[in-house]
Amino acid sequence: MITWVLGRGGLVGSSVEAKLQSCSTVWVPESPIQWGDHSLFEESFKQAFTQFIQHIAQEDWAILWCAGNSVVSSSPGDLQREGDFINFICSQISLLPQSFQSRGILSFASSAGGVYGGSAGTIFSESTIPQPINDYGFAKLKTEELLINLAKNTSTKAAIFRLANVYGPNQNTWKPQGLISAITHSMLHHKPVNIYVPLQTVRNYIYADDVGEVIARCVTQLNADQKSKTFLKLVASDRNISLSSLFNEFRLVYGHRPMVVNTVSKVAGKHPISLRLKSEIDESFDNFSFTPLAVGIERVRHKSLVAN
Repeated sequence: MITWVLGRGGLVGSSVEAKLQSCSTVWVPESPIQWGDHSLFEESFKQAFTQFIQHIAQEDWAILWCAGNSVVSSSPGDLQREGDFINFICSQISLLPQSFQSRGILSFASSAGGVYGGSAGTIFSESTIPQPINDYGFAKLKTEELLINLAKNTSTKAAIFRLANVYGPNQNTWKPQGLISAITHSMLHHKPVNIYVPLQTVRNYIYADDVGEVIARCVTQLNADQKSKTFLKLVASDRNISLSSLFNEFRLVYGHRPMVVNTVSKVAGKHPISLRLKSEIDESFDNFSFTPLAVGIERVRHKSLVAN
């Protein structure tokens, strides 16, 4: 199988591509995709897509979307962009002969927190009915539907991965790209970190390399499965943890807890208090040792020290 990771320079994409190296042939376009402008994206993607088709010949293929750059606070326009890009990719696949479609997989890295924000229950899994509570979550769910429709209307398989809170050394700690990177930045610069939700808020944090491992395993198995057309997988670690306990993990690494300014604000209403995640899908995808939080935090700390 030949795989192409869109967003290969990002936190998730780089980890997925690294894990795919051992189970597929990873393809990289000659020229980078132009993400900054919609028309430039279409032109550059068409060019790369044509090269990809020529390269794979009669082999199986997979295109993995890991290029999502939006967050809960993103504007409606920014949220729409990701959906537009995915819709364009689906349209290009739908124009191709069935013989090409039937050998392929299109996957999308979605957000568990986004789609389950208002869902009922105490533990959320693949069988949980999605209920977003903000524009970010609704946008992710709408984009998932694009892949589901692609699988219904073509011979291409669709794989949707709902990710927990991903962290790792490739995160830019100078930007607001996740709580663990924000706390790392604050501790390295001896500054307090602002927390706008209650300290009993529960989340699931998963190391980026573990995400890559799960997705690579799933895509490989889906490629070999001749029956499944649509695949949905919750990608989460084996531990759900409160913010207060997360701060204790930082204490194990740094020798002291982070300085925290906890001011619960209206932003908290956009985030559920408890978001406990557990996958119900085939355990063979998750039968490896997830990176312990303290180990992952130490790796983020070390990378940040080297970078600075």
